[in-house]
Amino acid sequence: MGYRPTCWIAAYLSVLALGLPSPALGQQPHPPDDAADLELPRERDLACAILLEASWDQLTEGDQEQAARTLQQARTYYPCDRVSAEVEWAYLSGRTALLAGDPTTAITELDRARSSPSAAVGERPSQAEILYYLGLAHQVAGQPEEARSWYLQLVARYPADTRVALLLPFLPQAAAVTPQQRLDAALHAVQSHNYSAAERFLQAILAQALGRPVEPHDPEFQEVLAATLQDGDRILGEAIYQLGYLWYYWLRAKNDQAPPLLAAVAHSDHPRRADASYFLARSYMRSEEYEAALDTWNRFAQRFPRDNRLHEAIYYSGWLYLDREQFERSLPGLEAYLERFPRGERADRAQWYVGWANFRLGRFAEARRVFHRMAGRGGYLLGAKGQYWEARCFLEEGSSEQAEQTFRSVADRYAFTYYGLLARQRLGEPLVPPREHTPPLSPISRLEELARSDRRLATLSGLLERNLVHRARRFYDARNLGRRPTDRLDQLLVRQAAGDAYRGWREARREAGGSLRRPPTSRTLRDWVVSYPRPFTRSVVAAAAEFDLDPLWIWSHMQIESHYNHTFVSYADAMGLMQIIPKTGQLIAEALGEPYAEGMLMDPVVNLRYAAWYLRALEEEFSGQLPLAITAYNSGAYSMQRWVDQNADLEFDAFIEEIPYDQSREYVKRVIGIYVHYLYLYADDQTLESTVARLLPARIEPSYRRQVTW
Repeated sequence: MGYRPTCWIAAYLSVLALGLPSPALGQQPHPPDDAADLELPRERDLACAILLEASWDQLTEGDQEQAARTLQQARTYYPCDRVSAEVEWAYLSGRTALLAGDPTTAITELDRARSSPSAAVGERPSQAEILYYLGLAHQVAGQPEEARSWYLQLVARYPADTRVALLLPFLPQAAAVTPQQRLDAALHAVQSHNYSAAERFLQAILAQALGRPVEPHDPEFQEVLAATLQDGDRILGEAIYQLGYLWYYWLRAKNDQAPPLLAAVAHSDHPRRADASYFLARSYMRSEEYEAALDTWNRFAQRFPRDNRLHEAIYYSGWLYLDREQFERSLPGLEAYLERFPRGERADRAQWYVGWANFRLGRFAEARRVFHRMAGRGGYLLGAKGQYWEARCFLEEGSSEQAEQTFRSVADRYAFTYYGLLARQRLGEPLVPPREHTPPLSPISRLEELARSDRRLATLSGLLERNLVHRARRFYDARNLGRRPTDRLDQLLVRQAAGDAYRGWREARREAGGSLRRPPTSRTLRDWVVSYPRPFTRSVVAAAAEFDLDPLWIWSHMQIESHYNHTFVSYADAMGLMQIIPKTGQLIAEALGEPYAEGMLMDPVVNLRYAAWYLRALEEEFSGQLPLAITAYNSGAYSMQRWVDQNADLEFDAFIEEIPYDQSREYVKRVIGIYVHYLYLYADDQTLESTVARLLPARIEPSYRRQVTW
């Protein structure tokens, strides 16, 4: 349920203040005493518009009784000269009657709206809306044939309308519904994120054209598919491609069904053949069918040498071998990529992999030269990585003095980052430098202290104490409490307490710069507090206590997952502060023995509690090994288990570099760096020392419990 602009609410209330009564539904209202004051047409039009807008709002929010009352007031007292008012009145009357269980009145009013001369003048309602609700009213009235007639008109005249997505799967295979209309509806359904409806439309096109159900793994179906495509049916080819892409990209659980469809288009002369070939290769990669992926990439490079995705084909011709630890065979493809695309978007990765392949092959001099070039690029991930592994090459070559000097440079230049911590570990030094600052007050503690002399801050504190997070945030925004304390640091702490850390964090990332790589001073402490905030403090602390976790660990993930923005939803439908996908949320709810409902994950309290349970389960799954639990939060426990089986014999730093998913590999490094910042800023000395040591073990233990399988 969305919110309308508050200006309409204020305007509506101002009209009610004129003396308009609020009769019960069905009662005859009495005109207000001062109705004669609104005799000018312009004033009547304004009052009419305000009341109609209020009726729209109430109808949208499901309050049909109040919508009917408001509509009755508009029609009784303020008949306006606005040309679209007639159709709006009729449409709204039909909608409210339908919601009230009176389809006969709804049909009469909606048909009047449809046939009104002004139906096409106003912005709303659209003809598509009127046709849809006319069909629905006939359906409720038990008149299926009439309903079908209106629905077919909607499909024929407005195939891209969002309501078509609700109708096409349930309409007969009538001649009025053409394959092009189904295809248009499917594409519109994808744009509206209604992927299941899009799937049904596309499957209906294929089933109708091929005369059989869609069974991608059936060899006979594949033969019919290929033969039909050779006839040059462009609409069918587009539908086949779109269904394959839908299964590959949007409905990823069905990725194994995508290759037969994409292959059929790729091997035809359809205009989508290059796109189909490209996504076919990526689909094979997702299902780890590496030989098929390599073959498809090679075919792509040969058939489409001018395609702007050629660089990916060349890159993956090397990377796919490296991913299977066939280091020698990976080098030609990676080096070919660097030679042809020295400034390509994957050039940094290709350079790293060339160095890494040589390192794993024991060619330390060749690897060191590559890492040295990387070190010159700078940056806490690329430059620090190159310099650290350059030092490791010196160490393997027996040049201990040069190794020590290079490790020292990494430790000094990139302190508090993943590679800076590893370098200090190699030097045998304490992993973090001594602390000279006093840990700042928590946002809640400081808010409670300030609230003793500020009534509004006391109200905010009371809302947070009762865990009314949403109300507290709205109160904070509405009262502009971000400027309430005069001290800048206090302002930041109040903002964090109210759950508004996102804006401050975003600003800090632009301003803090290198101050976060060095221990905080009295001058830079504010940069640290803003860059590593503790928003939603009560909810985080409560969730951490329930599942015996360090709350700083939760905040460390929160920074990467959502940047402390509790309304964030990713392209993969991961939700809220800790970016939990609905399927994972449902599994967690089942494990907790609690009911689950869609939308729960957008509640910060629920989101944080579920994330805390999951982190605790992952920590137990991997015997308390924090780096494995951190990575598994991003990649899933099953993937982490597989990587443990493959590479448990490697030293810890090499084990992390062998994580095959780029996102997961960099994720664990970033979380470790962020977590160390949090610990250094807020934790006591004993917790700081023990936790940092757990984050950077010399080796991992090759064991797990097999209790978390997603």
